[in-house]
Amino acid sequence: MEDKYEISNYTAHLVRTGRESASKLYPSVLGGFSFWLSKIKHDFSSFTMVDVETYIHTVGNVNTSNAFLAALKGYMKFRCASLSIDSPNVMRETQRMNQLNIIRAKQVKPKREKSSLTPDELRSLLETIEKNEKNDLIYSAAVVHFYFGARPLELAVFLRSSKINWDNNSMVLMTAKTKRARFLAWHKNITPHLNKWYSSLPVSENGKWMSRKLGKYSVSGMKITARTARRTLQTQFRVRKIDDMITDMVLGHVTQSRVADIYTDFEQFDTQIRDVMVNQHYMIQEKII
Repeated sequence: MEDKYEISNYTAHLVRTGRESASKLYPSVLGGFSFWLSKIKHDFSSFTMVDVETYIHTVGNVNTSNAFLAALKGYMKFRCASLSIDSPNVMRETQRMNQLNIIRAKQVKPKREKSSLTPDELRSLLETIEKNEKNDLIYSAAVVHFYFGARPLELAVFLRSSKINWDNNSMVLMTAKTKRARFLAWHKNITPHLNKWYSSLPVSENGKWMSRKLGKYSVSGMKITARTARRTLQTQFRVRKIDDMITDMVLGHVTQSRVADIYTDFEQFDTQIRDVMVNQHYMIQEKII
């Protein structure tokens, strides 16, 4: 019972801090660990590193194993931060948290499989959507998602409160994972579609409306998802030899160096981002829009 209470508290913390996807996944993987501990007569509140390492070896799926480790590390940070400074458990819990950092996530072997669209495939997808859908909002929404490659949550929930300069074709959009604001710009051809999408918000509270709409379509045997839009943008930017740092800034990726993020003045890159989004974007160069 105490285990469920601990996990529930952590889940509530994830929700409060805007980590919605983690709040749905982490309780499940932590609950599995808690159940496994109960079978060997161990307790969730006092697990050892041997328990963690042994349990990881029982999890067959690498992604599940890594998700569990990330969830447990996050839980221990939350647990330590929740303790009062004069608590007798501070030293013990801090040591357990530090020991967890020794355990590394398993390396996921990349699969060579299709995960993005070519410009011709995207053109075909948009033509199919325009032909099949009675609601032209779906077409404009697909254009916006593939053009910006942003997360559904960002383009649905966060877009409503973003700073948009319609005269200058630019906006400052909050990033879901880091909660940092990032600069984006767009070609004038995108304005009607972005305006239609923005004017129709909120179409859903969790940002998954477009994911469900795109999920009805397949291209070359590949099911289309909102993530397809992100992968397509990153792939096509790399094909066009656009600097990875600019691509990361457009997509709202966390860079490899947190220190670089801390000391970099990102506003200095606004001009470069605008040039890429307006003049070098694959959807404009290929005349998809």
